[in-house]
Amino acid sequence: MAEIETQTQPLDGQEQPVEGNPEASTVPKTFTQEEVDALIKERETKAYVKGKTDTTKKWEQKAAEQARLAKEEAEKQAKFANMSEQKKAETERDDYKKQLETLRDQIAYNEQKEETRKILQDKGLSDFFIDAVLVKGDAEATIAKADELKVLIDAEINKAVEAKIVTHIPKQNKVQDEYSFDEEYARKLLKLPPKQ
Repeated sequence: MAEIETQTQPLDGQEQPVEGNPEASTVPKTFTQEEVDALIKERETKAYVKGKTDTTKKWEQKAAEQARLAKEEAEKQAKFANMSEQKKAETERDDYKKQLETLRDQIAYNEQKEETRKILQDKGLSDFFIDAVLVKGDAEATIAKADELKVLIDAEINKAVEAKIVTHIPKQNKVQDEYSFDEEYARKLLKLPPKQ
């Protein structure tokens, strides 16, 4: 039977060595293949149950939302059944007005979003920033936020570029003669003695 030695922390359900006992701390715990398989199976089961529980919770929330919507619709239909014909017509008209207003708002939002996309492209910015600069219903504020974003991005780019630019001013010789910086550098590279 194959045995596996470990030098790491004990796994679930295993005893930890006593620190005062030198024999327990120096002997590594060995596991048989069956023990390793059992530990792996136990961890897989825990992960599966956790995943299943999370999924179940999501489905329960979705089902509760659907039940709430169905109940609201049933109550609405019950009220609608007890109304007179004129009241039914008024209620339907109000519902259609609400739907129409919602659709108009969505269309206006989509148009403004497209305009914002064009503004960002004109400024050389990515579409990624649409939600950051879009002010619903206010084109001037959107343009102002796009301008602010462009200034901030340009400033950060300039800082990064300036940080990468290395400026080096060569040291000047105190004695001015025909001995130049280039000749000194060449002598160092060729490992020649300095010019006297």
